[in-house]
Amino acid sequence: MLAFAHIDRCGGTTIIEILRRSFFLDHCDVVPRDPDSMLFRAGDMRDLLRLRPTVKSVSGHSIRISSELDDVVPDIRFYTTLRDPIRRYISDYHHFVDRLSFPGDFGRWLEWEDRHNFQTKSIAGCCDVERAKRLLQDRFAMVGVL
Repeated sequence: MLAFAHIDRCGGTTIIEILRRSFFLDHCDVVPRDPDSMLFRAGDMRDLLRLRPTVKSVSGHSIRISSELDDVVPDIRFYTTLRDPIRRYISDYHHFVDRLSFPGDFGRWLEWEDRHNFQTKSIAGCCDVERAKRLLQDRFAMVGVL
């Protein structure tokens, strides 16, 4: 099974469109059952496969290495796309302003730590860039760059 870890503002929407067209009913865009967790976990994967056993591809912002999906699908292959961090950060700001009505100016955005080191946190689960590099090298089948 393929698992696309969609990191915000890194070109993933285009990849997801390709997956939908390529796999059709064997692809699923996933969200976690528990809205507080923000992670699509092993139990979520078990439930998905019970309902749709032919799924060969999953994608979403909630797909992460730390979700233990390989406990359910041992041969799962993770992949993702990354982007220049500064360009990603500025694109994220514009997205929040234009689409999500972010109420602050760029100075306030700079103070919002949730969006700092976003790619590293998405991969490693924390701000440890060395851990993120190891995970990208050891656990991801492919990493694209926007």
